[in-house]
Amino acid sequence: MEFKDVLDNIEVWDNWRESYKFFVPKFIEEAISKQNWADWDKDIFNEYFERSANQCVSSLQQGYFTGVEKERIKENWGQIAPLLKKIAESQEVPLFEIYQQIKNTILDSTNSNKEAAIHRMIAGLQPRLLSTVVTYKRLNELYTLLISKCSVDIQDYKYNDWFSDSHQILKLYQDAMPENDSYDIITYPWQTIDYLNNNNTTNHSMQNNNEDIIQLLKYKKQIILQGPPGTGKTRLAKEIATQLVRPVQITADDIKAAIKVGQTIISIADRVPYKVIEVDESGVGLKLENGNVQKRNYSSIIQAYTNLIDQKPLTGGDTYQAAIAKFILDNPDQSLCKFIQFHSSFSYEDFVRGIVAESNGDKIIYRNVNKILGQFAAAALQNFLLSKADNGQALMEKWVDQRFEEFKAEIENEAEHKQVTLSGEIGIFDVESDCFRYGKQWNNPSRIKFSDFKHLIAERIKGNLDITQNRIPKEVSVHAHYRFTYYLALIRIFFEKYSYQASSEKSSLKNYVLIIDEINRGNLSSVLGELIYALEYRGEKVESMYAVDNKNELVLPPNLYIIGTMNTADRSVGHIDYAIRRRFAFANILPRDLSAELGIKFHKVLFGQVASLFDTHLSAEFEKEDMQLGHSYFIDRSDEGGPIDMRLQYEIKPILVEYVKDGVLIGEDIERIIDDLTV
Repeated sequence: MEFKDVLDNIEVWDNWRESYKFFVPKFIEEAISKQNWADWDKDIFNEYFERSANQCVSSLQQGYFTGVEKERIKENWGQIAPLLKKIAESQEVPLFEIYQQIKNTILDSTNSNKEAAIHRMIAGLQPRLLSTVVTYKRLNELYTLLISKCSVDIQDYKYNDWFSDSHQILKLYQDAMPENDSYDIITYPWQTIDYLNNNNTTNHSMQNNNEDIIQLLKYKKQIILQGPPGTGKTRLAKEIATQLVRPVQITADDIKAAIKVGQTIISIADRVPYKVIEVDESGVGLKLENGNVQKRNYSSIIQAYTNLIDQKPLTGGDTYQAAIAKFILDNPDQSLCKFIQFHSSFSYEDFVRGIVAESNGDKIIYRNVNKILGQFAAAALQNFLLSKADNGQALMEKWVDQRFEEFKAEIENEAEHKQVTLSGEIGIFDVESDCFRYGKQWNNPSRIKFSDFKHLIAERIKGNLDITQNRIPKEVSVHAHYRFTYYLALIRIFFEKYSYQASSEKSSLKNYVLIIDEINRGNLSSVLGELIYALEYRGEKVESMYAVDNKNELVLPPNLYIIGTMNTADRSVGHIDYAIRRRFAFANILPRDLSAELGIKFHKVLFGQVASLFDTHLSAEFEKEDMQLGHSYFIDRSDEGGPIDMRLQYEIKPILVEYVKDGVLIGEDIERIIDDLTV
């Protein structure tokens, strides 16, 4: 959908626009000429500051200043008025520093973070510079919708600076409608949210529209699925990950990796089972129920896979290769997906890199290792480099890694029986987790670190190390350089076993997806460390505090995607700060009526009854979309031992009662209403 099409289809909310055009010029006039709030025209001041609902700039309806806070702010109006005057006088140039001064001054008079109310006051004096979408959540929702549905690119959007982001959003509309006055544009941002949420989607905020979220994820590289409990955020994250790791194209090697002898593959119509009896260089052999054997070559399977991806119709001749292709499509490589759940004590050392202690006989040794993200990012980076046309370096490094593991196993096996001689009586007598131990076993043994050894192998392949000589050039120096005799002896043994030949092999680019469930339960600034930078600048090296294989560098490649989930109802967990929030896109996953979904027994009436509680009994301190119970609570799972009456008694009512205790649901009769809920 084109952005222009959205604008052309919007029917302006005339009542709001006319109210805005009437009051805002008067706000500006009063702010310029009056330094005492009591001197303002009473009706104008009521509309500008006192009124908390249906106000002409942006009707918040909840979360506005309390009566006590309003009085405190008015007591400090002498500090605020000169700042309001400055921005009222500047209708062409944004004054970001002044905005922040106003915000800080007003926040000093409030008991909680009433940022939206403050933004409304400032936006009410800047009609040509700031949008009327005054909450972070709604502004970011608009940004997300514009990217995912209209392919709009807002280069300078920061996702954490409302003043800057609001200015960029309004500028987008002004550039798209240059013939319109700013006063005529003010309803469009809000109406865009309303239009995109109610057109071409089944529900609010991209609900269950995987393609929209995947498009957003490909653009931003990391997203957070946020919503109240029971909306299926974790399930949706897994579905998206599965879709994302499906290769668009496959090779013969991909087929060989996915199809194994002994597997059962179901026909394309999901009726007849086929047994895999052969996977060789010529193709895949299937044994049918009647005992006949059908064999299909790799090119026909690849073509069938392409047809399935492109949703092209299958012909009668596609039967067996299509079944194989569908099996690959439905069973992507699960090593490309990783799932982890954060908790309050999770640290950088658990997630990125850290020190591990290992037992080595009667000694404890410590070494730096990659952890969950470090390992996953390294695998994704290797695939990314191998997929490039100029992948000679990556192919060489892959060859070194593979041959080294084989070599290490041989040396370890040999050293168990006798030492591997390097020079005279000196030899390798043990293989530890990160090094070869050599020397005389009883007399101060030394070590050849694996990282140093692999470095020398690579230098030998690149022609920087002549193993016929008994020296190591300083430019390829390694740990314990003065022991070059033993290093070179082991290198010679290696190249007696293996011979490197340059290859032009190119791997297909794969997507790697990391799901972080309950992402806001961890202290993200601490857990991510320097990777906060790497999240935004994919492919660039950042320095870790821990060196692994003598390298401090860490890289998050472009083919690594991160999906976080966040329960918006849980206020006991950590806050995501603005620096991190800027690097993630947020998609709202909200409760929805599943009664029209095939194969689902959904209790529509109970869902509606509970939803109504959040319309009539929700405290003004909360938003319905953050707290309402999700649709999964209202699915009858009798086949799994969870009939709806049991779920009502032991899942739905208890959480509603907790909401009452926490002040989320209020009202004298609320406990009785909850207790009276039945199915």
